[in-house]
Amino acid sequence: MKKILLDLLYDSSALVKFCKSKGISVPRKYSSIRKNDIKKSLSDESIYTRHDEKKNKYFYQFFPSYDIGLRIIKVDVQVAPKWSLGETKAMVEDVFNNVKRIKRAHFYVPVNSRLYNQLLDLGGRSRGEELLASVDDGLKYLSKYEYDKDVKVVKLNKDLSDEVADIEYLAHKFSTTSRCENFPRKMFLGFVENLIKYNVDALVAVEDGKAIGFVVPSISRTNVGHIMSISVHPDAQGRGVSKLLYNEALKYYKKKKISVYAGVSSTNEVLGFSKKLKRRAMFAYIELIRK
Repeated sequence: MKKILLDLLYDSSALVKFCKSKGISVPRKYSSIRKNDIKKSLSDESIYTRHDEKKNKYFYQFFPSYDIGLRIIKVDVQVAPKWSLGETKAMVEDVFNNVKRIKRAHFYVPVNSRLYNQLLDLGGRSRGEELLASVDDGLKYLSKYEYDKDVKVVKLNKDLSDEVADIEYLAHKFSTTSRCENFPRKMFLGFVENLIKYNVDALVAVEDGKAIGFVVPSISRTNVGHIMSISVHPDAQGRGVSKLLYNEALKYYKKKKISVYAGVSSTNEVLGFSKKLKRRAMFAYIELIRK
């Protein structure tokens, strides 16, 4: 039975579904790690796993986690059941009843599913869509642009940390759809300083010695790219800086032999441009707060 559930959860993974739809090979490292993680989670018949053994149906898993530094309950519902609104409400109550003290639950569900809409009806709000795309598709689109030669892209360093923290803070503060719009500047500075401390290959767009844009093209342990953050100073928006940063990020992935990249975003600016890069939203996070 566990073998069937393992295969079901693996085949339902956003990245696996995306790769199959594009005719791209699933990264080998992703396959082995993902299957091992699923197997490990199913090996423990804990109170955090819900499935029907008789009908061999998988429902959901939930566990304490973090999102942008906030304690949350992450609820994985990768195979969205066709429940009534009452059954979906019972799931929400089940999650909060079994994980105490944490106020926020983020439900990871397929976009445009009945469950997605039911969670919104129950007072949920979107905390971002998981975007998947191929590196080659993005580079093909971005190759047709000519970029401002006065804007250089350099690796993040200590001398730029304060300016980059300002970019992150201001870009999110003035975006009405950002998940981080109310975060204090010191949180962004801490994020930037950690990137420097751990030698993450973050990239900064610089003009006349001043930072005007920032992107973090990280690579996960599964050999999948992940755009951790991309932001442009409000004074420099509308000039193609984000296109330049995406282009440099995808060239970085290409050099590292990464074929697929992901990212989570709630901002209209990122979601709108993502369509041009053929980034596809297949799953989303819906947040509900304990009453």
